[in-house]
Amino acid sequence: MFTPEKMDHLQVLFSDRDLNTVTDVVVRHGCLQMVDAADLEPWAEALATADPGEENTELRTQRERVEGMLHDLGIQDSLHGVTPYTGTLRDAWEELERIESRLNTLLGELERMNADLALMEELKSRIKDLPSFGIPLENKDSYAYLTVETGQLADSNVAILKAKLKPILHVVSVLGQVGGMSSILV
Repeated sequence: MFTPEKMDHLQVLFSDRDLNTVTDVVVRHGCLQMVDAADLEPWAEALATADPGEENTELRTQRERVEGMLHDLGIQDSLHGVTPYTGTLRDAWEELERIESRLNTLLGELERMNADLALMEELKSRIKDLPSFGIPLENKDSYAYLTVETGQLADSNVAILKAKLKPILHVVSVLGQVGGMSSILV
């Protein structure tokens, strides 16, 4: 004979993704009457169904920004030694904006410095085998428009080269002559 048993009323809210797992566990432990949450509570109608595999768009965007900054800095995205942020999410986004702005400024400066370094390295490579003329390379601004060319030219063409360069500020130095050819620095 069956006798009525007092039931406890529990409200458990879980995602559709976990429906089968939760149902299996509850069924193994006894009776279950499943109902839609919207039938019991009016506020539950406003709950949106979410795809469990889909990440929130705003969070994904912010995560990708952070990952991009870590990549730009050459930092492995490890949480080792990271202190959890205790502020609000809005404060975190504002801090992220400030950090990203500063990083972009620094990366721009780094790019300009690398370009200056490349120009100085090129100038150094062009004059490395030439005798020193007492030109210090420390002050890059003094040489922003300096072009140095070296090469060999027939002795008879040195005068023609000097004549062609006369309208512009220049220095032509003949470094040596061998077999009718002049080694020059312009």
